[in-house]
Amino acid sequence: SQPDREYAECFTKTRVVSDSFQTFELLETMRWSPAGGFDLLESHIARLKRSASYFLFALDETEIRNQLESFAGENLDDAPYRVRLLLSKQGEVTIEAAPLIPLKNYRLAVADKPIDREEVFLYHKTTNRQLYDSLLASHQDADDVLLFNEDHEVTESCIANLVVVKEGRHFTPPIECGLLGGTYRQKLLDEGKLEECIVPLDSLMDYDEIYLINSVRGRINVTLDY
Repeated sequence: SQPDREYAECFTKTRVVSDSFQTFELLETMRWSPAGGFDLLESHIARLKRSASYFLFALDETEIRNQLESFAGENLDDAPYRVRLLLSKQGEVTIEAAPLIPLKNYRLAVADKPIDREEVFLYHKTTNRQLYDSLLASHQDADDVLLFNEDHEVTESCIANLVVVKEGRHFTPPIECGLLGGTYRQKLLDEGKLEECIVPLDSLMDYDEIYLINSVRGRINVTLDY
């Protein structure tokens, strides 16, 4: 499939992860609602399986599905939830959930320095979030931070993919710029509602509109501090 090809191409460019690297878990964050259950579940599981294969994590797909179903039945009620699924190297599953609280006046800052697109963890959703945590800590007056690579191409924010709008067309940076392939991003690409396009950092103010997207919140309207 197209997503698998994109991931394969990106991974050939990334550095091999050292065995001495600190312990981390694979992570999927999903939206659950009473009417629809887990949104984009198949896409989340497919991405988790790709990362598990890459990092040589044990994964029992049937067990994951069973645990998600049991967790929802026992813990989730008549409101939407943000659900975190964590997978350890040994295949142990942890599931957490919190009520989904609306975002208001979401302020987006721009990073002070570029990311290294060769960093393998940019392409996988894991608990290794030192890069994102340090960026957020250095911009405490903002809710999120917009990243860019060494070629000054915008990539993503700390929690979401970027969309820019020009003359009614909606664009998002390609994965090879150095970013996580979001499940909601891929859905919009598959539906033809989104196109891939390199977004130069110095062109941000030329677009008609800028917003963020992820699978938990869908569209996130932002105020860009730039």
